[in-house]
Parts: sequence; structure tokens; C-alpha cells
Amino acid sequence: MNTIAFKGIDGSSPLGILAALGAMRVISFHDPKATMVWDCSATTYFPVIETKLTTDACLREIRLEALRIAGFPLDYSQRKQEITLEQETLKAKIDKAQDAFDKAQATCRRKTADAETRLKREQKLQECADKLKALQEQWHDFQTNPLHDVKAWDEEQALVMACDKVHSILLDTKIKYTLQEFHCQASNAIDVPASRDARLFEFFAAFASDGSPMEEKGEVLAGRTDLSLSNGGGEQHLFKDYRNLLPHFNTQCLHDSLVSGTPWLVEKTNLNWSPDDLKNNALRSNRKEDDIKQTDAAMYAVAFLGLPAFPCMPGSDDLLTTGIAPYGKSEVCFQWPIWDSPATMPIILSLLRTTAQAKVCTRWFQSRKVLANKRNYFLPAQPVC
Repeated sequence: MNTIAFKGIDGSSPLGILAALGAMRVISFHDPKATMVWDCSATTYFPVIETKLTTDACLREIRLEALRIAGFPLDYSQRKQEITLEQETLKAKIDKAQDAFDKAQATCRRKTADAETRLKREQKLQECADKLKALQEQWHDFQTNPLHDVKAWDEEQALVMACDKVHSILLDTKIKYTLQEFHCQASNAIDVPASRDARLFEFFAAFASDGSPMEEKGEVLAGRTDLSLSNGGGEQHLFKDYRNLLPHFNTQCLHDSLVSGTPWLVEKTNLNWSPDDLKNNALRSNRKEDDIKQTDAAMYAVAFLGLPAFPCMPGSDDLLTTGIAPYGKSEVCFQWPIWDSPATMPIILSLLRTTAQAKVCTRWFQSRKVLANKRNYFLPAQPVC
């Protein structure tokens, strides 16, 4: 058996619990006897999964599942063109900086009795040298970036094309269904042979429920999950934001982010499941160049795969989302357990449906959901017990 410690996942964060369950779900598809437990010995809680699969195999299957659910395929030819263009542009900048440095160096060698002129020449030379060095460092980072390995992209494309289970449940960019659309998409999924393993239907249950319809701008819609905090009116662009993350990481990035604990940050919109997202929003200034979102693409994509662990269901008055509990008079919070005994995926799903009062887990966390700048966020989690 292989033991994988996902030290990049923080179990005391909504993003962390979703990512842990996303990884565990995929691994359990291929190894039903796989178990997960939380390492509580450090200052943060991280999941440890024991499985017959190798670490590389686990990460590869997680990546393929992310693509399969999104129904890509990725436009590999376009991506390779983008990589080539970026490479050529950076190379041209380096050549230009090298020419400027050579000219400044030649100018410095010319004899002059004027001290002020010599100082200006030396300053110019130093500026050119600093710029050239910075560009050369960018070139090194570009060459060593795993996402710029064209051969790896070709290998991934071959794996995706050979996978007979590529099928999208995300037929729109928005998590917003009329009742008729919800019924239609669910019915269509039944007719797809690859969907009969029930994985797609788990996502339908995670996204919405037709048992608790809601009215919005004159339309009757299927009730949406309380875990959709993504951008757009009514937090509905969950699918779009998820899809936009997929071209920006691969299995090496997954290893860096989930196992090694080195976030793979890209300038893309996140899904708002980390309390840090609220902090980053508050710190951003009004200047456009500072308003850049830094998102751990790999972590968020795996967290998306964990959504089926928290399905929706009809309530007496409104839609209920597993893990979402009342907080105060009018707010809600997200609650989840931490356990210190190895558990298979079916057992984990049972634990998620218990409450802190049941006292069957080591610890429970809750994260309050708040509205800020017309978007919902999670506050830092607090231990319940």
C-alpha cells in the first residue's frame, strides 16, 4: 500500500476540506478500499490517503477526472501556439536588452574627463544589466515551467483521447437551470453510456435540486447549492470559473500544490472557497494593475471534484445543502468534521451527514458565510468542538 500525505491541503479551511474530498473521491473510484485520515500532529490538519495506487497514478487520475467532468478536450494546438508566441516574445525582449547592454558597455569604455558623464554612463550600464538579468531569470522560469513542456501536453492529449469516459455535465457556463433544463440535462446524461457509473449524477445532486424550486426574475429555477460562491450575478458562474482553471495546471502542478504545499498561482478568478479570498479582496487597491487575482488553480480544480460529497436536497421551506447550517438569525455557515481513524469514502460520506453534537469525530470546524462587495465569502474557520 502507498501512503500519500497531502501536506498542501489545510483541513481547517472550506477549500481544504473540498480539495481533500475531491482527491479521495477520485482515488476511491480506482481503489474502493482506499482510506483517508487527518494528520493532526502539526499546526495544520492535512489528509493522508492510503491506497494501492502510486502517487503519480493518483495525480494523473485526478487530472483526467477534472478534464472528463468539464468535457474539455483542451485546445492543445492553440495552447502550444500560445506557448511558442510567449517564448518568441520573451526571446525578442532578451535580445533587445542584450543589445542595449552591449551599447551601454561600449559607451562606458570611451574615455571622458567629465565625472558627471562617467556617472551617468555607469548608471545606464547598471540599469541595462539589471533589466537583462531580470529577463534572463524570466527565461529560466519559462523554460523550467512544467506547463510549457509541449511533450507533456501531447502525452496528456493522448490520454484524454483514449479515455472512453469523457463526457461533460457542464453544458452551460452557469449553475442556473430552469426546471425544464434541469430535467432535460439529467435525462440526456442517462443516455450516455459513460455516465452510468453514477459519477455525473452525483454532480447533478451537488449543483441543484428540482425539489426546491426558486423564483428569479419571473423564472422558476432549480434551487442552487449554497456552496456556489463563484462570480457573476447570484454566484452562478461556477462552471465557467472552473473550466477557466483547467488549462493552467497539470499533474506536476498538482503534486506541487497538493503534496508539496507550494501553491500553483495563476491570474484567474477563483471559486471563493478560501477565507484568504476575502482578505485578498480587501487588500486590493482601486488601481487596475493591483487588481490581479492570484488563484491556486490546481487546488481549486480538485476542490470542485469534492462538491458531490455535499449534495443538495429539498427542505421543508427551502433547498438544503449538506454541510450548511444556520448561523444566528439570518446567516449560514459551512460545517465539516476532522477524523483521526482511517475511513473509506462511504464512511466519510456518512460522517459528513452527522453533526458536531454527535461527537463521532475528533473535531468539527465551521466557517461563516458573509456578503462583501456583492459577493459571498467564507470567514476563517473556528473549531466547534
